[in-house]
Amino acid sequence: MYLNNLLENKDLIYKKAKKIAAEKGKDALRIFLSLYCILKSKDVPLKNKLIIGGALSYLFLPIDVFSIKRYKTLGWIDNIAAFYIAYKQAKKFVTPEIISEVDNILEVWFPGTNYEIIDE
Repeated sequence: MYLNNLLENKDLIYKKAKKIAAEKGKDALRIFLSLYCILKSKDVPLKNKLIIGGALSYLFLPIDVFSIKRYKTLGWIDNIAAFYIAYKQAKKFVTPEIISEVDNILEVWFPGTNYEIIDE
């Protein structure tokens, strides 16, 4: 299954994470990593995993509703919308363990940088 392959492919996740950090900033990377960690959790219902997996897959697949190369700003808006919908579904599943896992990853990648959880 594509989603299982994606979860197991740490090189692909790392490459995409680097691209997100470079293009959208470290705060967007925190959301991306949170979604990834929530998706791996055994405590998240399948329905929510499908929504999160769909949003993450949309970032990885070469198909876009609005191509960033062609439509610039509009191309970013559809990616951000997918991210936002997934994060709204997922944030209720953020546990202290997931926060710790994301913090540890970010500390390895960006030593000495402080992060805060995005909340509405």
